[in-house]
Amino acid sequence: MPQQITWQAMGTPKQSRRRAAYRSAVAGTILGLARIIDASPQRRRPA
Repeated sequence: MPQQITWQAMGTPKQSRRRAAYRSAVAGTILGLARIIDASPQRRRPA
């Protein structure tokens, strides 16, 4: 039963949802900061 294995590894559905939301939030902040950092030098430097 693959579902039982995934639930045992991920934990309860509530915990998995919280972990997914936390990971998405962290990834979003990292991507946002990376975009800002990458955009500033590109604008300053002439292409």
